[in-house]
Amino acid sequence: MNPFTDRHHRRSIRLKGYDYTQAGAYYITIVTHQRQCFFGEIVNAEMKPSDLGQTALNCWLAISEHHPHADLDEFVIMPNHIHGIIVITDNARRGVPGKGVQLNAPTPPPASDAPGHTTKIPKPRDATNPFSVLSPHQKSLGVIVRTYKAAVTTACRAMQRYDFGWQKNYYDHIIRNDRDLNRIREYIFNNPFNWHTDTENPNHS
Repeated sequence: MNPFTDRHHRRSIRLKGYDYTQAGAYYITIVTHQRQCFFGEIVNAEMKPSDLGQTALNCWLAISEHHPHADLDEFVIMPNHIHGIIVITDNARRGVPGKGVQLNAPTPPPASDAPGHTTKIPKPRDATNPFSVLSPHQKSLGVIVRTYKAAVTTACRAMQRYDFGWQKNYYDHIIRNDRDLNRIREYIFNNPFNWHTDTENPNHS
């Protein structure tokens, strides 16, 4: 059973009073606008990425490069959503993205979560690090996710894919122990195998 099937029915998906800047591991899910399959398709339990899917992957791999307090653990790019584990550390260190990975969206301009609805992204604090968003909590999970979504959106606009957009907000789960971590890693790894029963699958009945 998918332990996260109720995520779209929650009134609040942030844990009230929790400090999302503190060190810890977080499982997140980010979904495209209206669950459209912009990122590719699953064929024989294997993800076949589109150009937008490859862009989403490149930007994901670049997170640690632009957020030195963030490390990447297990993740998967699915046709219309992303599952991933982000670890916020106490000590800043430069991440090591995949070989040859370049961020396609160096400067996040005004972006939108959904087509036709524009929201402004704050100007960067440091011109040498365009993902350094002006915020009192540079290490926060919200900043990391927001700038990632903006980067992917900007890259899609550069590809003249103005139809692309994100579902507002995102789902997160605080990983509290090794057992929880291993369970979520397994769930993420098996996501392509279970696409036919995934509630995010538009063909799932």
